[in-house]
Amino acid sequence: MPPSDEITLTAPELPVFQTLDPAQLEQTVQLASELAAAQQQFADATTASEETQREHDRAQASADALTTQAEAAQKRSTEAAAFVTALIRTSGTRVLTQDPVTAALQSPGDLLTKLGAADRLSALSHDRDAAIRAAAQAKKTAGALADQARAAEDAASAIDVESSLQAVTAAQSRVDAASAALAAAPTTMQAGSGWQVLTSNPALVADGWALPVHGPLTDVFGPRPSRPLGTDPFHPGDDVGAACGTTIYAAAAGTVVRAGPFSGYGNFILIDHGGGVETAYGHIRDGGIGVAVGQQVAAGQPIAQVGSTGLSTGCHLHFEVRVNGLQIDPQPFLAARGVVIGTR
Repeated sequence: MPPSDEITLTAPELPVFQTLDPAQLEQTVQLASELAAAQQQFADATTASEETQREHDRAQASADALTTQAEAAQKRSTEAAAFVTALIRTSGTRVLTQDPVTAALQSPGDLLTKLGAADRLSALSHDRDAAIRAAAQAKKTAGALADQARAAEDAASAIDVESSLQAVTAAQSRVDAASAALAAAPTTMQAGSGWQVLTSNPALVADGWALPVHGPLTDVFGPRPSRPLGTDPFHPGDDVGAACGTTIYAAAAGTVVRAGPFSGYGNFILIDHGGGVETAYGHIRDGGIGVAVGQQVAAGQPIAQVGSTGLSTGCHLHFEVRVNGLQIDPQPFLAARGVVIGTR
């Protein structure tokens, strides 16, 4: 009995083949296209929603900053008005209606005293006028900032974040429906002569991941003590033996970012699945690439045919998993997603 902390992986059932008529083929291809379109709509809706949220956050931050400035300006305006009020009360109300000399001469006392008072009142009048002008400007500034803050708050509220989130939810529902429809339909494949069908099997597509090709492992990820001439001492993927012409499937939904000859890989496909995850397919036969750069593919969708191009000594698929550009061991990665690669 294995230790309690070990996980026993069960290999999925082998594909079941049946003849595919043209109507079934057309239906399956159409469903795959609908899924790819739904996935693109979901990606677009998600991008739009994220941009809407960022736009709202920027607008709200601007409104909050203006509100803070308006509150500070209102405080300064209140303080300026209070200072003017105190200044007027200290100097008396007559200075508001009379010039300093007239006010001084009308005050009690001798002429010399009155002239001295005139000088003091003139200085006080200057301070008062300056304070009144400053208070008026502070009030005007506070009002303008308050208007700007209200306008910015209205602009932030007008950005419809909720509708963008609803669009993402609706797009996800379309992806789910398209995925379910495709899962219930046959998946096409080609093996040697004529088109055939791979009957839908939940064990073969688990958590959105599928077996890229059925066959034995002929070389695994890791160092190569003895290696084919011209190849690197470290093997960055798994080799799966299969007859030339056997169909290769996309391991997961994604976007084709490379499709064509590439160095020692021979004919090569690279698919971006998002989140920094990519899968690579090498040694595809000449004329065996069935997708183009920029194309959206679904999990389990036919993309190519096994070959022996590039630095290859026989028909097989060289399969890689890359995370943030780093090649990792495909076997545990796929096993964690319910897919067992390679049979013996």
